[in-house]
Amino acid sequence: MVTAEKIEHIIMPHEDLVLTPDERHAILELAYLTIAWDGALVKSELDAFRILASHLRDMVGDPDVGPDSKRPAPPAENRKLTEGELARLLAEFASGLEREAADARLLTLAPRLQRKEAATFAYELACALSLIDGDGGDAEFELELQLVDALGLATNEAETLATRTRTLMLG
Repeated sequence: MVTAEKIEHIIMPHEDLVLTPDERHAILELAYLTIAWDGALVKSELDAFRILASHLRDMVGDPDVGPDSKRPAPPAENRKLTEGELARLLAEFASGLEREAADARLLTLAPRLQRKEAATFAYELACALSLIDGDGGDAEFELELQLVDALGLATNEAETLATRTRTLMLG
């Protein structure tokens, strides 16, 4: 069974990744688009989004300096986003979002992930989040295809990333 907490299996191998604030924001919004893509938000998706947002907050720094530029990670019990922080993020990303707008938004977010490691991380997260609700239907598959194109990933690379992600999430 896929639980929200399993998103950490995707995050942990990237703990040394340093994101710019803009990359963090783009990844968070892509994550939101992923869980909202099928038109329904379920509790497990929101729980996974909260876990992801909490971790991403601690991954921001200066990529040219490296991991030492990130703020020290707080203890796990202090890492969780508050209800207010989560509500603000969800409201920001949901405002005026219709399906056609989601397609267009995806195309504007992807170019903000120019660094390969940020783009592949975003893709892995999207693959993982699409499994959380247990409904890996056509909508999620369509999103993954659009992400591959928008992020400029090679098909074989995307397949490898998706397979590894599914193994981590379903295993």
